[in-house]
Amino acid sequence: MTACGMVPPDVAMKIEKTSSDYETLIGEFDGSLALIHGSPANAKIHVTNGELNCHGTSTTGKFTTDMRTNKVSHRFHFICNDGRTGQLPITIRATFRGSDLSIHGIGIGKMSDGSKIKVLVGNVAAAVTIDW
Repeated sequence: MTACGMVPPDVAMKIEKTSSDYETLIGEFDGSLALIHGSPANAKIHVTNGELNCHGTSTTGKFTTDMRTNKVSHRFHFICNDGRTGQLPITIRATFRGSDLSIHGIGIGKMSDGSKIKVLVGNVAAAVTIDW
C-alpha cells in the first residue's frame, strides 16, 4: 500500500489445475486503499515461487467506505512468465481499529489453461496453515 511509509500487504496465490496439481506463489499488493493516498482505481500484484512469476494489473478499482472500513473491488488481469494469462476479481479491505490498520482480501479467478486462481491478501503468515 502506497501510504505513509507502510509496508505493502502480503499476497499468497494458489494456481490449481487439480487438487493435487497446484503451485503456490507469494508476493505483494501495491495499490491505494484510501483516497488521500492516491487513486484506488489502479493496483498491481506481483507473486512468484522463484521460478514462476505472475504480474497482475487493475485499472478498475471501485472505492467505498463507511469511515471504519475502506473497500476497493478490482478485476486483475494476470500475465505469467510461462505464457498463461488470467482474470481475478478481488475485494480488498482496510479496516481501522484505533491506530491499528488491518488489510485483508480474497479472490477466486481463472487462468487461460483452465486452472483456478485463489488469492489471499493480508497476513500471509497466518494463511499458511489454511487448507486451500
